[in-house]
Amino acid sequence: LTTLYLNKKEIREHAAWRNVQIIFQAMAGLIWGSSVVIFQTHHSTTAQLYNYTVLTAVTGLTAVSLFTVYKAYLFFSLSIWICPVFYFIYLGDDVHLHFSSGVIVLLIVLNAFGYIASKQKKEGIYERFKASQLTDYLAEAMAKIEAMAKTDSLTSLYNRRYGMEQLTKEHERQKRYGEDLSIIIFDIDKFKNINDTYGHAAGDEVLVSFANLVKKTLRQEDLLGRLGGEEFALILVNTRVVEAKQKLELLRKSVAKMTINYAEQPLKITVSLGVADWDRPHKENLISLMKRADNALYSAKSSGRNQLAFAKLF
Repeated sequence: LTTLYLNKKEIREHAAWRNVQIIFQAMAGLIWGSSVVIFQTHHSTTAQLYNYTVLTAVTGLTAVSLFTVYKAYLFFSLSIWICPVFYFIYLGDDVHLHFSSGVIVLLIVLNAFGYIASKQKKEGIYERFKASQLTDYLAEAMAKIEAMAKTDSLTSLYNRRYGMEQLTKEHERQKRYGEDLSIIIFDIDKFKNINDTYGHAAGDEVLVSFANLVKKTLRQEDLLGRLGGEEFALILVNTRVVEAKQKLELLRKSVAKMTINYAEQPLKITVSLGVADWDRPHKENLISLMKRADNALYSAKSSGRNQLAFAKLF
């Protein structure tokens, strides 16, 4: 069982500890048995048998406490009786010989019990360990599945489905509490030219580098997702456009300054952004908010790209 979850060094340490325990139990048994023989030699037969009965009780109780370490109990039970049994045989009278026979039967029974109990205990531990491993594996698998269900595999951003779910929740929350909400849709300019010129692997590298740069600028409560292709969406909670304008302009300039090295080829990109505030007075629905942000992006593209455009209110 130890090989399932210990490294080689720990296994060696565990084996050494077991060996020490076995030696200790053997010595303890030898001391018990030899002490009884030495101190009871000149007592009456009845007194000797009484003390040997106590020794039998010690052997039985030890079986209960050491049944999970069968070898240790085996050495203890043999060593505790080796001196008394030889002493009984040396005396040679019927009483001691019968008692020695009973001791041998007792040792066989107790060691059989110890062996069976130890085996069952180990099997129980092993089954619990396997169940624990299975539970951990299932939990890990479920966590991975959940992450895959809401994450874009290339950029590690939220995917479109999960992003829209979160936007819907935020929109409902803003309606309930009357807080501000802004959405930014941005698109990498002339991304198709990168794919056509350098290949899709270069395009993937651009998307990953761009996503990493944007993530560095976000607050913990902001939500960034990939809508598809080279288009992304950013949800700013409790934020109006006027508050986000400086931050978004800094992001646009950072993207323009960024150099992406692909196959020893430096690549430069720019980004266009369409920004829309949620129109709280008119209780604007989510579809309208997304459409205004998308129209603002189209305006930024048609006005020369590499710029911010702000959606008009109703």
